[in-house]
Formats: sequence, C-alpha cells, structure tokens
Amino acid sequence: MNKLHVIVGAAMLAAAAAESAWAHAPAGTGGTIEGTTTTEGFAPLNGMCGKLYDAKGRTELIDFAGTGTDGTDGHYIQENVPAGHYLLLFVNCGANTDGKGPDYFYTPIFFGSTWNVHEATKVTVTNGVTTSLGPQAIPHGGYVIGRVTDSTIGAPADSPPVAFVPPGGDKFFLDFSWMIVCGNPDGTYNSNTEFQQGVPPGSKVVFAPYGWGCTDSHGVFNDGKWVQKSKAVTIMEGATAKENAKIVETGN
Repeated sequence: MNKLHVIVGAAMLAAAAAESAWAHAPAGTGGTIEGTTTTEGFAPLNGMCGKLYDAKGRTELIDFAGTGTDGTDGHYIQENVPAGHYLLLFVNCGANTDGKGPDYFYTPIFFGSTWNVHEATKVTVTNGVTTSLGPQAIPHGGYVIGRVTDSTIGAPADSPPVAFVPPGGDKFFLDFSWMIVCGNPDGTYNSNTEFQQGVPPGSKVVFAPYGWGCTDSHGVFNDGKWVQKSKAVTIMEGATAKENAKIVETGN
C-alpha cells in the first residue's frame, strides 16, 4: 500500500478502493455479517462503524453503517458480502450508549479484541448464509495533547503529522489513518481531531511517521520533512495526557 497520502484524503482513497473491489459482486449475492458492539461493561454501544478488510489487513473493502442505525441498540448488519475471509475493524463514528452525544474516548479495535492485525479473529462469509458474530467490547481510552518542536530551526514544527499506535498495532495503524492527525502551525496537536478516536492505555505516539504528511501553513505538503520519532505515552481511561517532542529535519 502506498502510504503517501494527505491525511484528510485517506478515507476517500479507501472508499475508492472499496468501490472497485466490490463492483463485481452482483446485487443479492454473497452472505451477511451481523453482530453487536458493547462497552466493556456489556452495555449496548451505538455509533461504532465497521471497516471490512482483506484477511491480511492490507486493503479496506467496505464500510458498515454505525451500530444502532437499524433501530436495535449496538447492532450492525451488512448484506451482500462476497464469500471469503476478512478482518473487521470497528472505529468510532459517534459512539454512544444513550442515542445522544458521542463519546470519542472509545477506541478502534479489531473483532477479536486486539490491535494486532495478526491476532485479529478472521470473519468467514459464505454465500447465502448469515454469519453472526459474538459481541465485541470496545475499550475506552483517553486523549493525548502536546506540542512538537522542530529542533533543526529552533521553532514550532509547522503542522506535523502525529500517529497514535495502540499496543501491538504497528503493522496496521501506521498504514491507515484511523489514529493519525495533523498538528497545527504552532506545533500543537490533539488526538481529539480528524477521525476523533480515543487512545488506549499502553499506546505510543509517533511524530512525523514515515509515509505521512500534512499541508502546512504555507500550503506545502510536508511528508518526509522530519525524522520519525516515537515516544511511549502514559494515559488513563477518560483522561488527557500531555506528550511534547522535539524532531529534526531530514538531512540534518
């Protein structure tokens, strides 16, 4: 997968790939996937959208509507899925337990309760059959904020890309944009932006991740401007952690 995306365009590229991959599936064929998402306390959780990937987690194929949109709390259903083996990632698209305001502390997670693409439970789809998946509990994380300094020029980094990688999630979350944000021209960043995902305990922050860039205050796409740097972050559920960093420009 070519990771040289503008962050806000990553979802559009994924949607285009999905449309191409599914264009050959005749209407009314394939199987159905259905299940529920819950809180870790087993309360039905609405507003979690499914992202169906190939069995290796390399290509996004289809987006599910948010849980609860069919009128049943925490429930999701997707019809006309071609037979095969898949991975299912849940992302926060307005998570709530009361049908009211969203809670963006809920984190993305694979079906199988893992962030490691190699440990996710594969979903098998058979033509004409409904695959009923067990409940998937969604972890509650926190937010990460901070400021990034460009130590090469001794000034704030102008709109640096920042990634939040859950435990064991390096092979997946640095390829897809679900936990990557663009910082501000003054170097500040906040995980509660862009796709607005909670950051789970045990995560790390990756500053200027390779293959990602943002448009800076001068309209310049800054992919490759800085040397990637990673830092572990100590974060508690429902809390905000602060993590500053200094990064250097490439070639210096």
